[in-house]
Amino acid sequence: MKQFMVVLMAGILCFAGVAQAKGPQANAALEMAMLLQLADELGMGDYELMDVLAGYRQYRSTMDGYVKQRQEKKAALEAAIANDAGGSTVSTLTQELMSLDMNILRLRQSAVNEAATVMDSAAVAKLYLM
Repeated sequence: MKQFMVVLMAGILCFAGVAQAKGPQANAALEMAMLLQLADELGMGDYELMDVLAGYRQYRSTMDGYVKQRQEKKAALEAAIANDAGGSTVSTLTQELMSLDMNILRLRQSAVNEAATVMDSAAVAKLYLM
């Protein structure tokens, strides 16, 4: 089953094309394929794999929200700088962008820490490097 999922995800990536490979959906598909490959390397059973995929879906949903917010804040900050907005506006937007960056970092670290409860240290290291 895991090998089928890896092949399926690779096929989806191939059909998505090079132009789409830069989009967030392609990134998510690539992450999913890499996660499935890691699960296969670790010899995870089907039930363990389902738990991992459920955790990934939750992670991805939260991450997509952060990424969207970050893009909006970045655009607002760039516009404020270009329009010579007041220092307090630029400062506020900068702080909000920095806060989102910290949330993204914390989410990534939290996901790896959560995986550490069910994986050995070498598997966690591979996951972190992905």
